[in-house]
Amino acid sequence: AGTSRASFSEVNVLGTGRAVSVAGENIDGRNALSVSLMDPHLFDTRVRAAMLLRTFSDGRAWSWSARTRELSDRDVWRAAFTSAQERRLSNDSTTNTHIDITKRSDAFTVSRLVALSATAAYAVVGGVEYEYANEDVDQPGGSLSKNAVQRNFTAPVIGFSRRSRRFGTIDWLVPGQAPAELREGIEGEVVVGEGHDVFRNTRITHLDGWAGITELLGPNTVFTGDVWSSGYWSSDSVQNGTLRTSVALFHKATRGLWLFRGAWERIYNPDPDVFALSTIDPLLRLLAPASRLAERALSLTAERSIHMYSKEGRWVLDGALWVALSDRERSFDGIDVDPLNYRAVIVGIGVRQIRDQPTQSPIRLDIGRAVWRSGLPSRWIVSLSTIPWINVG
Repeated sequence: AGTSRASFSEVNVLGTGRAVSVAGENIDGRNALSVSLMDPHLFDTRVRAAMLLRTFSDGRAWSWSARTRELSDRDVWRAAFTSAQERRLSNDSTTNTHIDITKRSDAFTVSRLVALSATAAYAVVGGVEYEYANEDVDQPGGSLSKNAVQRNFTAPVIGFSRRSRRFGTIDWLVPGQAPAELREGIEGEVVVGEGHDVFRNTRITHLDGWAGITELLGPNTVFTGDVWSSGYWSSDSVQNGTLRTSVALFHKATRGLWLFRGAWERIYNPDPDVFALSTIDPLLRLLAPASRLAERALSLTAERSIHMYSKEGRWVLDGALWVALSDRERSFDGIDVDPLNYRAVIVGIGVRQIRDQPTQSPIRLDIGRAVWRSGLPSRWIVSLSTIPWINVG
């Protein structure tokens, strides 16, 4: 379900701090081989550079980035250049599938610190972006959007960011752990670019934004919440739009934790190469593996974990009981022309390895079964996964 990866990495090549990784991946049903390189101090400067090459059976994708390393919240200037390209071409007459995709996106941005207080750092963002997309995709089954999408524009970019400088500590993720620092408060960044779309001879606006909050609600409870939005507006229409939100509540309990999570996502006129929602819901993907695209998705989870074995206050092995509600509306499976709705209430047990740092995601093994379902088969679920944890998402 979703993306899986097996990789071999060296994160300190010859003691230089550089990293190289080779991976075999499965990305939404497509096998890929990727090679990535990272240099934290390009040419002995403050620039951090990275490169990724990913090859598929029907094409390949590249991405490069170079950005100034963040030294502290007091950094007056930051700069970043990112570039991504993708080329896919395939025809399969047996399945009536035709894919012809050419994409490129480049962006150069500079961030300038404009205000610094005891609780937050504020910065303005400016730069320029270029985007080219020419996609023509015909596949079996229904779709939420047009089979062909074209965009070609260059636009100035302007935005605003806020970074929290307020910190708290927690010491109850792992028995006997040392207090771990947790960044609190509201953070976020919103950038907007507006240019002229050459293909359609019209103005186009590109929005990309995120805002999040983390708060300690007393000594034993942490709340996190996030909202993301991105998309393109032109001629009173939305293209490839996404709105996502998630919330989580972590509460210390007797010899363990209570965890409540919720995530919701809505997409608008997605590009034809968009297959899966980003909402983290491996359970429903296992029940309905052919559900590669849905207009709306909702996931709610309640979990109670019990500490079973801990190691030197660094990590703990927890057993857990959980219940989850999963819902996908207007989902397409690549076969049926009409959209389907999938819903299920799933209960199960699991094992987690939880670390003592809030930014380190746990490794999870879950076994469950749907006690109520609609439009789904009856089968057991076995899931090995990791999920965003406190302050990570």
